[in-house]
Amino acid sequence: MSRLGRQLSFATQAARYLGPGWLVQRLWFAVQHRTHWHQRVTPSRPWEQFSDQDLFTERAATAPDGHSDLRQRSPVAFLFDPSRLAWPRALGESWDSRASDNPPAAGDLAQQVANLARGKFSWFEHWTNQVGCPPDWHVNVETGQRLPSDLHWSRIPDFANGDIKLVWELSRFGWVFPLIRQYHRTHDESLPELFWALLEDWAEHNPPYDGANWKCGQETSLRIMSWSFAIYGFATAKATSPARIHQLVRMIGVSARRVEAHLPYALSQQNNHGVSEGMGLWTAGLLFPELRYADRWRQRGRQVLEQLADQLIYDDGGFSQHSWNYHRVMLHLYLWSVQLGRVNQVVWPSQMLHRLAQAGDLLVQMTDPTNGGVPCYGQNDGAMVLPLTSCDSRDYRPVGQAVSVLTHGHKCYAAGPWDEALWWLFGDAGQPVRAPERPTSLVSSPSGYVLLQSESSRVATRCGALRHRPSHADQLHVDLWWRGENIAVDAGTYSYNAPSPWNNPFAETRYHNTVTVDGLDQMNRVSRFLWLPWIQGIPGSVANSTRQYLTYWQGSHTGFERLASPVGYRREVLFVRPDCWVILDDLHGTASHDYRLHWLLVDAPYTWNPDSLNLQLSVPQGDYQLCLHGEPHEGATADVVLGEPESCRGWRARYYHQREPAISIALTTRSTSQLYCSVFAPSTCVIQMASQHVEIRSPHWNATVEFDSIDNGRSSKGRIRSATLHSPSEVVDRLVIAP
Repeated sequence: MSRLGRQLSFATQAARYLGPGWLVQRLWFAVQHRTHWHQRVTPSRPWEQFSDQDLFTERAATAPDGHSDLRQRSPVAFLFDPSRLAWPRALGESWDSRASDNPPAAGDLAQQVANLARGKFSWFEHWTNQVGCPPDWHVNVETGQRLPSDLHWSRIPDFANGDIKLVWELSRFGWVFPLIRQYHRTHDESLPELFWALLEDWAEHNPPYDGANWKCGQETSLRIMSWSFAIYGFATAKATSPARIHQLVRMIGVSARRVEAHLPYALSQQNNHGVSEGMGLWTAGLLFPELRYADRWRQRGRQVLEQLADQLIYDDGGFSQHSWNYHRVMLHLYLWSVQLGRVNQVVWPSQMLHRLAQAGDLLVQMTDPTNGGVPCYGQNDGAMVLPLTSCDSRDYRPVGQAVSVLTHGHKCYAAGPWDEALWWLFGDAGQPVRAPERPTSLVSSPSGYVLLQSESSRVATRCGALRHRPSHADQLHVDLWWRGENIAVDAGTYSYNAPSPWNNPFAETRYHNTVTVDGLDQMNRVSRFLWLPWIQGIPGSVANSTRQYLTYWQGSHTGFERLASPVGYRREVLFVRPDCWVILDDLHGTASHDYRLHWLLVDAPYTWNPDSLNLQLSVPQGDYQLCLHGEPHEGATADVVLGEPESCRGWRARYYHQREPAISIALTTRSTSQLYCSVFAPSTCVIQMASQHVEIRSPHWNATVEFDSIDNGRSSKGRIRSATLHSPSEVVDRLVIAP
C-alpha cells in the first residue's frame, strides 16, 4: 500500500473507532505545534517576571508580609490540620513492623529518606540510582543524556531523547511523601530543610516554561499535588517560612496556568491525563483562593473531574485504560480531589460517587487479599501518584482500602500497613471492617474482566468490547495464581521508548499468554500508543456444577477475522477445584496458518520433557505443572526459553525499566484449524491427554474432561462437552455443557 493509501486507511479507521472529533482535534493540535502556538500562549519567562499583581488577587498581592497572614486566616481546609497533626506512634510502629516483612525494593521508609539525603533517589517506586543531591533535573538517568533546559517545552521532541519518564520521575516530587511521612515520625528538622533546598534548586533550573519538565500538563499537575501536600505537611517545621510558602504558592500559580492553557489536549486522550489535569486545576483553585484565577480553576477542575468520571469509568467500575496500574492512578486522583472537597463542604454528585464506588469494588474483587496482587493488564509503568504507605507498589490493598472508606464508610481489609493512607487522607484508621464477599466467579460487563477462583487458585482474563483505545493487544491473555504465587504471568511494561528490541515490546500479542496467528498481533500497531482496528471480545457466561467443584467459561475475539483468510478464535477455561485448570484454544480457518500458543511462567527451577510436553515447576509453595497438547499435532514444535539474550522472549518487567527472566513456552503448528489443550495442576496429579479427553488423577480424586476433536469441524458453542469429578467409588460432581 502506498503512503497515501496508508494515511487514508488510518484516517478512516481512526474516525470510526476514535470519532471524527478526535481526528479534527489531532489535526488542530498539529497545526498548533507547527505554528508554535504553545510558545505564544505560555512563553518562556523567568520566575521573577511573574509579579505578585499578576499572580494573586489584589487583596493578596497587597497584604502585609506577602500573603502569609491572609493564608493563616483563610477558611480553606486541607486533608489534615497541621497544627493538630499528632503521629499515632503505637499504630505507626505496627504499620512499620508489618511493612518490613515485605518492604519495597527501594528500602523501608527510613532507608528511602536516608538515601534521599545522600542523593540516592528511587524511580517508579522500585529501583534506586545515585544522582547527587540536588540532582540534575534534566538528565536521563539511564543514558546520561541531558535534555535542554533552556528550550521551550514545545520544541523538545517527544521521543528523540530516550524514555522521557526517566527524566520526569524526580520532578513529579513523589519523594515528598516519604519525607513528610518520616518527618512526622521523627520530627527530624533536616527533612523539611531538605525539601525546601531541593525545591529551590528545582525552581532555579526549571524556569517557566523551559525544559522537559514543563512538557506535560499531567506532570505539572502531579507537582501541584505534591507541593500542596508539602505546604501542609511541613507547615509547622522550622524551615518553613512565610517567604518560602509565598514562593511555592507562586510556583503553583504559574503551574496551573500551564495546565489550563493546554487542557484540551489532555482531554482528547480520554485517559488519566485529563483526570490528572482536572485534579491539578481543582487543587490549585480550591487550596489557594488568593491566586488570581483560583475561582476559574476550581470550577473548571471540578467540571473536568465530574465529566470524566461519567465518561471514563464504566457502569461496572472498569476504567478506560484497561490497566489496573492506571485504574489505581485514577482512583488516587479522585481520592485526593473528593476528600479535599469534602473537608471544604463540597457536595459531589451522587452518580460520580457511585462510579468511584464501583471502580473501587471491582479493583478489590480482582485483588488477591493475601498479597495485594492484581492481574497485570495493559500498561504497568509503576505510576504511583499518592504513595502514603510502605507497601510495595504491586500491592493494591492501600488504594482499595481507601476507596472503600471514601465511598462506603468502612474498610474492606483487616488492619495492616495499608491503613496508613487512611490516616493521612481521613485523619483516622479505625473505621469498621466489612470484608466483601468473594464470589467463586466474576464476569464483569462492559469492561470484560473475568475471574474464576477458589481459596488456593485463581485465573483472570479479559474479554470484552472496546470503548476506548487499548494499550496492549492482550485480550484472552490468562494470568494464573496458585497458593498466592503468580504462575502464568504477564510480561508487564519495560519501557515506552528504548533502543530496539526493548521499545515497548511486551504490548504485542506474542508475549502474552494466548495464541497468535501467522505471527500477527490481534490488532495492527499504527503508532506507539495506538492499535487499529479495535478487537472485539465476546464473553460467554459462567456455568457451575451442582456442587460447585467444576466451573466453565468461554470467550472469543475477532482479532484474526481481519485476515485475508479469516480465523475464528475461542478460548475455553474449565476449573476443577481446588487448583486444576484445563484451557482449550480453538482456532478455525479455511486455509493453512501458522498457529502459536504461548505461556510465560514465573522464573523458578523447572524440568521440561519435550516428548510429553510437560513442564514441572518448583515454587516456594510447592510443585506445579503445565502439560500441553496440540491437535493435529503432526509437525508441531515446542521450545522453552529463559531470558533469551538477543530478544525480548523469556523476559518480564514487574517494574518499569527493570527486566528479569521468565520461562517462555511456545507450541507452534501449521494447519487449517487447530485445537490446543493446556492443563495446569499440582505436580501430585497425573495428567493424561488425548484428542478428545483429558484425565487428571490426584491422590484423592479423578477428573475426566471430554471435548470434541478438531475433526468435528467448527464449533459454534465451544468444544468442551462435559467434566466429571469422581472418587474411587462414586461420581462426586458433574458438569454438562449444553451444545
